[in-house]
Amino acid sequence: EFDHYRNSTDFDFEDYEKEFYKERERLQNIDYRAWFNLEPSYPKIIQGMKKLLEEEIKIVIATSNRRKAITKSFTPEYFGFTIGPKDILDKRFGEDKSEQMRHMVKFYQVNFEDIYFVDDQVSHLIQTKPLGIKAILAGWSYATETQKEEARKQDILVIEREEDFYIIIKNALMR
Repeated sequence: EFDHYRNSTDFDFEDYEKEFYKERERLQNIDYRAWFNLEPSYPKIIQGMKKLLEEEIKIVIATSNRRKAITKSFTPEYFGFTIGPKDILDKRFGEDKSEQMRHMVKFYQVNFEDIYFVDDQVSHLIQTKPLGIKAILAGWSYATETQKEEARKQDILVIEREEDFYIIIKNALMR
């Protein structure tokens, strides 16, 4: 939907993107904690990720954000656990999530079938599912009912509530 709108609008998105990231970095440098608190995380997801890490489950972040912008969030001071910079794949590892998944396979020497990819954008999941990854829609987040329906049609697991994140992921990993 956004891509269609973007292509139909006469607007310099590249300049906007440059200014956006420049301003975000400026605000982060002034007060990272204040910037971090602008968009609160989902506490049950953070708890679930922490448990999975304690159980020695590897978690890699595939993001459209710049790594530099979010790395500090994945530290004990913020989320209560560490995911190091090498485990945060930003758009430098691929403009789309399929490229990021391919990087994971090479870098971590795993099979696509070993990757459980949780995202709140159904389009990213549909794009990566043909690789053989386990696609999971974060239904508690920005996903609309229409996107959840589309995910189910595509045989993509939907986790509706953040409270269910840990147990559903844990059960999926044990299969």
